[in-house]
Amino acid sequence: MTGAHCKVCGRPMKSADSIRRGVGPSCAKHYPPADLAKHASESIRKQADDIYATARAAIREMRSEPNPYLSLYLAHLAIEKMLKCVIWSRDKRFEHGHDLVTLFRRALSDESPPDWIREFAQKLNAFQTAGKYPAEMDIIISRTDRGFIESALSKMEEVLAWLSNKMI
Repeated sequence: MTGAHCKVCGRPMKSADSIRRGVGPSCAKHYPPADLAKHASESIRKQADDIYATARAAIREMRSEPNPYLSLYLAHLAIEKMLKCVIWSRDKRFEHGHDLVTLFRRALSDESPPDWIREFAQKLNAFQTAGKYPAEMDIIISRTDRGFIESALSKMEEVLAWLSNKMI
């Protein structure tokens, strides 16, 4: 998208994404809060569908070769999206960030997730960049075995089910 700039900070826009969503031209850090609230309210169902599509993709990737480790990145992404939906449903605010532990704390300020979910979130944080940065794949492979991947995918489904009950 040539020529378009964020109307707040003036930085060049990389895509027409914010304009298509009706909140631009603004970069992600400068969405007008009122417009974002309207947009998020209308799309929460779409987000949930997207979360489960991402989770299904994680399970599908585990079976494909040569990179089943991408499934861990997708599992992280599905849980991250669900946490952001929980935050939105409770506080009507959009949360930036990718750290699952921090997102759990922000999403569930009135309660603490079970210990197994906290431990799983800490382990899964190590894989948040695997899908974006292939150069880190050697590090990911050295930390992981196929058994962990399979257990992570079943835990992902349990975490998503637990979180879906936390949306208001």
